[in-house]
Amino acid sequence: MGGNTFINRNTTNGLNGNSPNKVFVGNNIYVGGNGLSMCDEPLPCSLTVTAAPDSQTITSGGSATLTASGADSYTWSNGSTDNPLVLTNVTSATTLSVTGVTGTCSATASATISVTAALSVTSPAIDQPLLVLSAGNCPVTFTGQGWGNRFVITSNSGYVFSTVFRNFSLGNNLTAPGINKPGTYTVTAYGDPGQTPVSYSFLVTGTGCN
Repeated sequence: MGGNTFINRNTTNGLNGNSPNKVFVGNNIYVGGNGLSMCDEPLPCSLTVTAAPDSQTITSGGSATLTASGADSYTWSNGSTDNPLVLTNVTSATTLSVTGVTGTCSATASATISVTAALSVTSPAIDQPLLVLSAGNCPVTFTGQGWGNRFVITSNSGYVFSTVFRNFSLGNNLTAPGINKPGTYTVTAYGDPGQTPVSYSFLVTGTGCN
């Protein structure tokens, strides 16, 4: 019978008390007696596949890595057979499943990737000296839009402005009044726990006022 491994498991025949041999070859069972004949009684599969991490949150445009374990080969629902699976430039939430195979047994697992918007601030004042102080235009107001939960504007002249939004929103309106001294100002956007704050600078020129 070639290089197959045979396992004899004696079972009692409830009709006559005899104990015919069952010979297991791979996933097939051969019943002994005067000869061996194959019957349709496959061995049960016992395979558990996991995908890790099963849940993660990344910033929009970031990357995520998923690793499957528990089987010999894997196929992800996006068609990839890589393991680990590296996803780049992820911009929307997704759930991926993976099927693991060992021999004729298979099992599946899934992993969910959540995406939060990237922190950013946009304003005509950023990188351009558009805020100009003068006798008839002092103080001035910084305006823009911010992607984040909290925004803080500071300067080397001691100006501090902070605003907090209840929810992370795409395009919270930012208005920072009372800027009355020239200099370099910094606006910093803060997001959810684990997100690295991002900062932008803008220049205020002209003659200050009290």
